Amino acid sequence: MEPNERPPAPPEPPRSRGAADALRSRAVQLGLAAALGAAFFAGYLTHALLQPPPPEAVASSPRPAAEAAETPPAPPSTARPSPRDFVDDDPAFGPEDAPITIVEFSDFECPFCKRFHDETFRAVLAAYEGKIRFVYRDLPLTSIHPRAQIAAEAGECADEQGRFWLMHDQLFAEQDVWRRAADPVEHFVRYAREMGLDEAQFKDCLRTGRTTAEVQADLQTGLGYGIQGTPSFIINGKLLRGAVPFEILNNQDLVEPA
Repeated sequence: MEPNERPPAPPEPPRSRGAADALRSRAVQLGLAAALGAAFFAGYLTHALLQPPPPEAVASSPRPAAEAAETPPAPPSTARPSPRDFVDDDPAFGPEDAPITIVEFSDFECPFCKRFHDETFRAVLAAYEGKIRFVYRDLPLTSIHPRAQIAAEAGECADEQGRFWLMHDQLFAEQDVWRRAADPVEHFVRYAREMGLDEAQFKDCLRTGRTTAEVQADLQTGLGYGIQGTPSFIINGKLLRGAVPFEILNNQDLVEPA
């Protein structure tokens, strides 16, 4: 016997006439069912082919190229927004009619914002002395900087008493101190005291959340401009992202008058 061969099947026993008749009857039934099924399918297919397409299919079918655009699209606007479009009553310094307006969206707890403050901020102001209007706006990224909101409010509360830029510098200078403290507000109050602010007024401002809405308004404005990271800058209407070193910033036309 070959290795893969099977033994022959034993001969089938003879069937009775009654069994043969039953088999023939069963075969006829199966053939009739198959014929009915085929007829049903053919009728369904014919009906489907003769039916008009549904309205949504007609609506979504592409139009000929000649009628794809009845009116040519308007050309994109090339007008640059005015620098004043990006400013409200936020802390600012420099001549209001300065040829260069820099709007910074920043976060006091952001390490890259601190880097810009430490390495670039003063250098830019010195290089373009008298030619820059610098505006600070809040963009607290609380999902990664949980104390950025209260720090921004501390800056705004200092601005109520005309000391924003002193608080601005101090918050960045001591960023590693207050951001790790159990209660950063204690440090903010100490800074206010050392700057000669009215301590009671400063505390009340923080306690009542008097500047919360202002900080959130800046945040929403920044998000509306497509800004999602800090620091980001709008320089004469042009957006620049990141803590760009002074050497790179100074070699671009970003800080040239519009």
